[in-house]
Amino acid sequence: MKTVADWLIRVIDVSKHYVTGALKQDVLHHLSFDLTPGEAVALTGPSGSGKTSLLNLLAGIDLPSSGEVWFRNNGDAQCVSGLSERQRALYRRRYAGYVFQFFNLVPSLTVAENVRVSVDLNRVPDLAHEALERLHRLGLGDRLERYPAQLSGGEQQRVAIARALAHRPPLVLADEPTGNLDAANADRVMEMLLQQVREIGATLVVATHSDRVARGADRIIRLVPEPV
Repeated sequence: MKTVADWLIRVIDVSKHYVTGALKQDVLHHLSFDLTPGEAVALTGPSGSGKTSLLNLLAGIDLPSSGEVWFRNNGDAQCVSGLSERQRALYRRRYAGYVFQFFNLVPSLTVAENVRVSVDLNRVPDLAHEALERLHRLGLGDRLERYPAQLSGGEQQRVAIARALAHRPPLVLADEPTGNLDAANADRVMEMLLQQVREIGATLVVATHSDRVARGADRIIRLVPEPV
């Protein structure tokens, strides 16, 4: 039996379903697993298998229909799925970084300003220099004052990676981060994401349809839809 110090995230018998009118859609079914500090995990499976739903449960964006999601920080464990909406928002802001398929950058902010948002929200001004330096290491040093619309898709995703890591979260979640990119850009972005996450010692969970992306992870969790 693992002790609390052995894991960052613990998922205990989690199921998730959605109800629309008289229709009930089962998505996740009695999942149990641990995520250890510093590992990279790929979530794979066909569309509808619950990859994005699971990321949202880990982030506290959504709640399981049954089961529990736990998070450990400095030896103290808390049940994320038992927190209030406000508490989950604070958990997500402090402890998680999210990389989206469609970048989700703020169009009215420059590259540097997009990345500083996370630093400012978490009140960690001492990390501002590191966050901007990361942009240089990601090949964006000459793009700091540009706006998202002035960047290519690969460049926007690199900005999104820098933003997600700016406050040094212990957990980084990526939802199809290369799904909107061509093969060459996808390989480069994924390589950069893995490198940057490992630099800060974070745990990475990436949902992907790509076998190439999945092979770059330390471990693969395959999600299978419930037979109809």
